[in-house]
Amino acid sequence: MTASRTDHEPPKTDQRRIHFPPILNGLDYLESTVTLLGPTEGEPSARDVKYAVLHLQAAVETLLKARLALKEAKLVWVKPDEYEEQKHQAGAFKSVGWEDAIKRVKRECEPTTKIGPPRIYKALADMRNRFQHLGVSESATGVEALAIPVLDNLLTFVTADLLPNDDTAEWQAAEESMERVRSGLSPIKDFVAHRLDPIRDALDYQQSSTIACLSCAQLTVMIDGSDVVTCALCGRNYGEPHEAAWEYTDTSPYLVAKGRESAEVFDCAECGGAAIQTTTASAPEKESWVCFRAACEINGLCQFCNQAADIVFPEAEMCQNCLDYKYAKF
Repeated sequence: MTASRTDHEPPKTDQRRIHFPPILNGLDYLESTVTLLGPTEGEPSARDVKYAVLHLQAAVETLLKARLALKEAKLVWVKPDEYEEQKHQAGAFKSVGWEDAIKRVKRECEPTTKIGPPRIYKALADMRNRFQHLGVSESATGVEALAIPVLDNLLTFVTADLLPNDDTAEWQAAEESMERVRSGLSPIKDFVAHRLDPIRDALDYQQSSTIACLSCAQLTVMIDGSDVVTCALCGRNYGEPHEAAWEYTDTSPYLVAKGRESAEVFDCAECGGAAIQTTTASAPEKESWVCFRAACEINGLCQFCNQAADIVFPEAEMCQNCLDYKYAKF
């Protein structure tokens, strides 16, 4: 019997290759994000918004880890001391999460880019977790507003801290990819700016009592004495003022009462509402005291009545009521 041709030929192999080195891989996620959020016609679909969130978070982690790997591959591992080259190449290890990746980049790589502010990366990670594990609703405008500072920050990081330390020949492809991201980002910025225009005057007027939204990370939650706290941009509803205060501190009155969490929500000495420390539009680089009920003018915690208040005697951290009470006894 004559042997067939296939008896002697080796099996054909698929010659196609998927080639995404770390930096180009992260930039590809960024390109996907702007493509999904800024379609050439109409507005993004719900499905587009969902995948934009997932891809943007993937870009954050990929680009941060790319910088760590340029310093030392083991820094990408949760436990660097357990690093093994073979396992690393196979992806058979647990990699560092985004929070620790940022800390390691700052500590080990001393980037020139200021990574942050932290609230935008936390808001993105929380949003990604909601989409990945809960499948909840989200404002498309909120996603776009959140994407803008993250994209801007990452593009600066790639330009200043990734490419200058990369000795491969892929810099040109990276530059071309970044230009496509920048081009795709412009219409998203224009859209969000258009949404902000009607509320800009109110935001400017109430800067001292306007705080960042936990969803879109924009400074668009105005505390103005309303019965319900909401974001003026993405529409997130935080409920009544005291509920919003507890949500912002990610604590529980029950657990605080049981001694399992530290108190971060305090009574306002001026109106009896709930007050916390957080960043505001007028002072985004530091934490200020904010009364969620009536936006009262408070600036500290009285060490005598343990209430958030206007501290009139700084040396003793005392509010006016406690000062009056103390001197009334003499």
